[in-house]
Amino acid sequence: MNKKIFKKNFWILILAIAVLIPISLIFAQEQGTFLTPSIIKNTRPNDVTGNLTIKVQKLDEYSCPRNWIDIKTVIENLELTIPANDVLELPPIWNAYKGYVAEESGHFRVYAEFKYTYYGDLFIETTTAEFSVGELPLPECPAQECIDSDNGLNYYIKGGGIGTAEELDGQICAIVLGKGEDPTEIFPSNRPYSIYFDHCINNKNLSETYCELDALRIKNFECPFWCLDGACLTNIKDHSKYSEENSKHAFLISNLDPRLIQQIKPVVKWIENRILYEYPLLIYDGTNTNEIINILNELEITKVTAIEDEQVKGLIEDLPDDLNLLIEVINEPDIFSFWLTFIGLVYVEDNPILIEKAADYASSLNAPLIIQGTPLKSKNIFKNKYVICIGDSLSEQICDEYKK
Repeated sequence: MNKKIFKKNFWILILAIAVLIPISLIFAQEQGTFLTPSIIKNTRPNDVTGNLTIKVQKLDEYSCPRNWIDIKTVIENLELTIPANDVLELPPIWNAYKGYVAEESGHFRVYAEFKYTYYGDLFIETTTAEFSVGELPLPECPAQECIDSDNGLNYYIKGGGIGTAEELDGQICAIVLGKGEDPTEIFPSNRPYSIYFDHCINNKNLSETYCELDALRIKNFECPFWCLDGACLTNIKDHSKYSEENSKHAFLISNLDPRLIQQIKPVVKWIENRILYEYPLLIYDGTNTNEIINILNELEITKVTAIEDEQVKGLIEDLPDDLNLLIEVINEPDIFSFWLTFIGLVYVEDNPILIEKAADYASSLNAPLIIQGTPLKSKNIFKNKYVICIGDSLSEQICDEYKK
């Protein structure tokens, strides 16, 4: 028994006590005989008026999952009234419509549906009964297969999935189909399953398809910045600025401005395309020259990017030539050059606790960190950017989103 439509949840408990027993069908299964249904039994204390439809369907033996094809509608929307606590015999009705004669071999079923309204609620009761004409083995479908073009939960590439959608977290997968894409460009055209594409629910949230246990599923994801055309927009580093062997490339900075140490964090550690990148960050306090040299030797560093100030300049002059280092000296504004493109950034008020928190958050987003009152903050830096603000004193005109 399948109750497919409820208009009001209030009646669910009451109606579960006294329901219309679904149609019970009995069939003669020999070729050329009529198919004979039995009864509809009304167990309610009131008369029920509804519409009866009965179809004969045949199994498409070449389809997986199985697909039943209507071959004849024997009875369509026939209005019937069943008295309270009474039974309606169906054979006279079926025979009046001459039923159906199965004149070919195959796998068949009768699909019966009775629609009725009870105290304002629409019910659809359905039942089926399968039978075969001729000694034919029931075709076996292969194991369910699921394919995801962007290989799992990849929020930054628009992909698609092919498979059978399943319920997830209590919600049926409701995925926008196609969105103007040609599915044959991504998936084989002979697949028997549904094809779905990632799509933006709005300009911030993404509906992402993926495969789990050979079933197609969906996850709603809040993009760090904007969502556009089925993918989250993301920042991209300029990897030409980094040594191919990240363990051989170190960054050097002094401790004269603790805020600058935090601003450099997203440059030396970030996540991009689900990959964690991390480069050594050496902090010079004006006295630990030997410690810096030992670390350079132990890590076999070949390239150093140094953020210039007087303290770092003095250290570079003291480094021995036998380290054979390629030293690149940059200024604070050059920090932005390590991004090939960025559409979002993190802006934090000048508060030491919040700055440290914001630096870690910016690293996780692969986003530049701008600190209130520092040279990196300029009028144009926020233009056409998605700005995530941390701190209560920041201007609402700048911020697209606030984080605690």
